[in-house]
Amino acid sequence: RLTGGPLGDWKNDEERPFAERGFQNARDRPRERSYFPFQAEARSEEILELPGGRKQVQVVASKRDVDGYLEAQLVFQTPTGNRLFHLNQEELGELEKLAPRLSEYLELYQLKAQEAAEGQAEEDLSKALEGAQVQRLSE
Repeated sequence: RLTGGPLGDWKNDEERPFAERGFQNARDRPRERSYFPFQAEARSEEILELPGGRKQVQVVASKRDVDGYLEAQLVFQTPTGNRLFHLNQEELGELEKLAPRLSEYLELYQLKAQEAAEGQAEEDLSKALEGAQVQRLSE
């Protein structure tokens, strides 16, 4: 957009001084290219497909939340590149510590589910036997 002002003629808004532009600055405009997922030519990391083909895992260099320095992050994403979640080294270490407990809980859950299925099967069998006895007595 061509504008002119008291401080001079400007070819576009970006050449105008910040005081003249006010709050209209770079953060109010969308990026020219998307920040994530990175362009294919810009990334050299290997993408691993998870079983089932619906998710991918990749290690990327991303900025830290605290200070903005780059760090390695494990990114889980869809095949189209949409980021589902990411873990840094510290978070991955905490997940490793929790893995045995999570496995134990999963085993307990499977055991309880198996016991519940067996109990349901016994209950169904006893109902069927009672029904057969009632039918036999009525004859």
